[in-house]
Amino acid sequence: LAVTQLVEVSRGGRPKLQEEVARILERLADEEGGYKAKLGESSAVPLLVEFLSVDGPCCAHAAGALAELAMHSPVNRSTIATAGAIPKLLELLQRADMPMMPGTPEAAAVRALLHLSRNSAQNKASIVEADGIPLLVRHLEQGTPETGFEVVELLGSLASNHPEHEESIVQALTASDLGGIELNTIEEPVTLHIYDVSGDARVQLVNDIFRPVGSGAFHAGVEIYGQEWSFGA
Repeated sequence: LAVTQLVEVSRGGRPKLQEEVARILERLADEEGGYKAKLGESSAVPLLVEFLSVDGPCCAHAAGALAELAMHSPVNRSTIATAGAIPKLLELLQRADMPMMPGTPEAAAVRALLHLSRNSAQNKASIVEADGIPLLVRHLEQGTPETGFEVVELLGSLASNHPEHEESIVQALTASDLGGIELNTIEEPVTLHIYDVSGDARVQLVNDIFRPVGSGAFHAGVEIYGQEWSFGA
């Protein structure tokens, strides 16, 4: 089914159908490089944002799909944020049970927020202004080592290039007796993207290793502080 058909059949559908559509979209965003841009440009993004309000596996798959779409894609980060994902992801964290466990909707929400915040001053500000810092610190305080790792990564991303954010985070960590945690505030300035190419098994193996994010013959892309350039033939 085309993406638009998946979106249409899921609207007003049964919860199980919505869960299945969210799962398919997550798989396409993660595994099918050619679908990454298509999903970002389609009506799938608003649908995935709607699914964040659906309890259970559906919202976990939706958050996972948004995380994959936001990864290494400045355009998708902007599109997802404009669709209202950030408040809904934070709401998902707000209503989550403690402690946060791996594989849960809230763990997927942290991952989505992490990739939305990368190289995006606007998205960082949106998370901080929505009281995301104390919420994240609370989950870190009561979470597990597995889920805590990405929470710390997210806090580091929010602090990167924003001294005022860093100060607020350090104060919140200190107040929760977590002041010993070190934040990695170094933004990822340069990211090399190896795009999915041809049907050559050897090339596909290389692309699998480098997590393909596009399609075409011998294409590659470089993202530098949120701006992407592609090249190849």
